[in-house]
Formats: sequence, C-alpha cells, structure tokens
Amino acid sequence: VAVMREPIHNRVAQEFLIRFLRQLATYQDVQDALRATCQSFKLDKNLTYPSAYLVPSLFRHPDAVPFRLQPFGWQEQLKQWLPTKREAIALTAVISLSLFIPVQEWLLAQRLVVQARYRQLTGQLSAGQSPPILLVQIDDQTIQKLGISAVSPMDRRVLAQLVDRATAMGARVIGLDYLLDTPQPHDADLRRSLAAAVTQNQSWLVFAARQNKAGQWIGVRPEIVSPHWSLSGDLWTPYWRIRPLPWSNARLLPFSYLLATAAHLQNPSLLATRATPPRATLQSPAPLTSQFTAYTQEIGAPLITQRMKLHPITALSYSLCHPWTEEPLCHRWLQPLLDFSLPPQQVYQSVSAWKFLQPPTAVLPTGDRASLQNAIVIIAPGGYDQAGITRVGEDNPTLPAAIAHWRQQQGDFNELFTGGEIHAYMTHHFLNHHLIVPIPDLWLVLFAGLVGKALLLHLQQRQLQPMLGLLLLGLAILSYGLLSLQLYLTAALLLPWLLPSALVCTYLLPDFWSRYRDA
Repeated sequence: VAVMREPIHNRVAQEFLIRFLRQLATYQDVQDALRATCQSFKLDKNLTYPSAYLVPSLFRHPDAVPFRLQPFGWQEQLKQWLPTKREAIALTAVISLSLFIPVQEWLLAQRLVVQARYRQLTGQLSAGQSPPILLVQIDDQTIQKLGISAVSPMDRRVLAQLVDRATAMGARVIGLDYLLDTPQPHDADLRRSLAAAVTQNQSWLVFAARQNKAGQWIGVRPEIVSPHWSLSGDLWTPYWRIRPLPWSNARLLPFSYLLATAAHLQNPSLLATRATPPRATLQSPAPLTSQFTAYTQEIGAPLITQRMKLHPITALSYSLCHPWTEEPLCHRWLQPLLDFSLPPQQVYQSVSAWKFLQPPTAVLPTGDRASLQNAIVIIAPGGYDQAGITRVGEDNPTLPAAIAHWRQQQGDFNELFTGGEIHAYMTHHFLNHHLIVPIPDLWLVLFAGLVGKALLLHLQQRQLQPMLGLLLLGLAILSYGLLSLQLYLTAALLLPWLLPSALVCTYLLPDFWSRYRDA
C-alpha cells in the first residue's frame, strides 16, 4: 500500500496519483514507481508543494513481491522474448561457433570419445561375434618381408598372391582398395587370379575408382578384369561421414556400399524372391553393373534405407562451405556419421598381408576363420608412407580420437589410421544399417535460446532460492547429457550437448547471481 505519513492537501494527492500511475504504466514495480514519483516531486514541485516528496511511503511485507503491471498484447509479449544486449552477444558467439566447421569437427571428435567411454561403461557393446569384414593390409612389415620394390603403384604380383589366398579360403566378396589404371608388367598374373576367384567361388570382385578433374572415371584397366564380371565403386569418402545414396548419375556407387551389397546378395534367402540375384561369371553376356541395376529396379535397392538417401537439407548445407581451405570444408547437416564409438574389433578384423599369405591357421589370432565364405575381404594399403592417389601419405588420415581410445584400451599406441579402415567402417554401417544422424548444432543452439529465455521469464515471476536454482540447472543439464548419450545408442541420433547447454547457462546464471547478491 502506498501511504502518506502525514495529512496532505487534495491537490498534492491528485498530482501524486497521476505521476504514480504514469510510472506504473511503464511497467515498473510499485517500489520503483513510488521512488521515481518522489524524485519528480523533489525536482519539479519542491517550490509548489514543499517537502511533499518526503510524505509518501510504501507499506508491504518484506518478503512480498512488489506489484508490477504485466504487458499485454502480442507486441508486448514479443518484446519480452527479444534478447537483451548480453543475451544477444552470447547468442551470436555460440551461433558463430556452431557454424565454424573446424570447431564443429573438433567437438564431434570429442563427443565420439565420450560416446565410446559411455558405451564401454554401460556395457552396450555387441556380443562377441566374429566381424564380417577381414581387412588385409599391405603394411611396412609386408613390404620388408616380401621384398616388395614397387609400392607406388603396388606390385601386381603381390595383389595376385593375396587374391589367390582369399580364393583358396573360399572368399565370396573381394574388394581391392587400389587404383589399377596404369599398365604394369604383371597384369596378366593378376587377371588369372581374379578369373580363378570368379570361376571357383563365383566371387564378387569390387575395385576402387575415382573421378579426375576432367570428370573421367579412373579405376581398373579392362586388360586386368572385365566389367562383365566385376564392379567398380567410388573410393571417395566425406570427412568422417557416410556418403548419402542414391547419388547423381554422374557418380559411381560407393566402393563400400558395393561390398556390402555383394555380401547381402550372397544370402541364400534372396533366392526365394521373384527375381534371381545376379551372379558373377566369366560368361556373363552383360556388364555386371547393368545386371545389378536391373535387379535393383525390379526388387528395390538392397540395403538402402531412408537415412541413406540424400536429404534436401544435407544438399543445402553443402553450399555453406568455408572456401579459404585448400579443399573447402562444407557443412554436412543430417549426413550420417562413421560411428567410431564402436570398437574396431567389432567392425573388422585386421591382418597384415604377409601373415595372410601364411597357412590358414596362422592368419588370425583367434583361428576361427579357416573359411572366408561369409566374410568380406578388403585388400588395402596398411599405412606405408607412399600410400596415396594424388599425393604421398594421402591414404593415412589423422587418427580419430575415439579410435585412439579403443586402441589404448588394448595397449596399442599405434597412431596409423588408413583409408582401408574407413572403408571397413563404412561397409559395416551399410551392411548393418548402422547410421547415426547428427542433429546440427545450429538447430539446437537456436532451440536452446528459446528454452533459456522461457525459463528466465518464468523464474523472474518466482521467488526461487539461487542455490536451489543452480542445483536444478545442473541436474537438468546432466540429465540432458545422459539422455543424448543414450539416444545415440538406442535411436541413432546425435544431439549436441555442449553449446546448447552453455547458452542456457548464459541466460540463467546472471539471474541466479543477482538473486544471490541481493540476498
């Protein structure tokens, strides 16, 4: 109640009431409005109404919330939601971080490490099954033990020996992660080995190819293998992402997708379908790619799910590139990730090429794969320095932090990571429909801005103890973090945590601090 401590003239009361109501109309609380009214009497009416500014007083309970008129109408409501200067600075800074691709890639790498630790801590790992992919790597030890002198390009006799070993062990799907576009002295040896694999096991042969700057595809020479009994796949892989499907007609299907599809078509249950799956034979009257395309048009593309298709938002995000790098970095919103939170030993089994050429019992430490009939064999470079297509070492990208974590758990501190391992992960994801879709940080940041502002407006109308508010905020952020970690595993969605949580804190923490200071 606004009271007068002494009797006053009615003209003073009327003047006071008008000024007091005008202050309330500016949405000040009653305490600030009374103080402002007294100040105006002191400055403007001190001669007309001497000492009148000393008479008004506010009578209220100390813990009562001072009355304040609330704005009404959609325009006034909209003004409440507009960010203050401090909030606008915080929002702009966090949005900038969410659009800066190097920061995003670093945050993604750290998130996958946390995801790997969470998967390990909660025991949400796959059962101890033999992985379907055998990665045969031609590494430095192989080069030394076999005395290989030509490594760039790789000696075709070595590739022929590896294909012969895979054929002898019953491999039905063999992929070569090597470009075989230049003539070599021993091309005939490799052709005989590849033909034997098709003749003896009806093996699917998948070769790597790439598109040069002129738009031409470079892959395997027809003198080495005929397109009537082989497939060629694009070896390009987006940075730690799975290439969406289907792609434009100008591009080949991914190398890893063809490997996974070939393994899928070896499933006997497909023989019961209305269409007979294509088979690799030396007497094939049409290119195997044409047979594969006709088959997919009749029954639908094998292994392709909705998440594999190129999303319009993903296509739009490609236009948001950072052009100042040598190879422009582009946003890849909603493009599925390579899930390095899965330990490598559950995705593929790696063996050095020189060991692979030994008797079958010495191929793998477990000795449980005397036959490779149900396996996908990928022959790839194993980390030697010359591995690469356009430059030396190109096939040896930076070791992902999550892979480093898994290796350290096994006591392995090897820092090599190869393109063959990337193809192995991608093949596993295609084969098992394991597609993790990341929600863009920008989306969650904008949503967090709305949530933070809504919570702030709600708390401003409540008498909440600052320490209790901090506790509730911490619990909410922790709960959201655990939820996002679990959704990654159960719903295959990656929800950003750090930037949205930081933005909500910038909205609420100053309010809690002011309450604590006033208390």
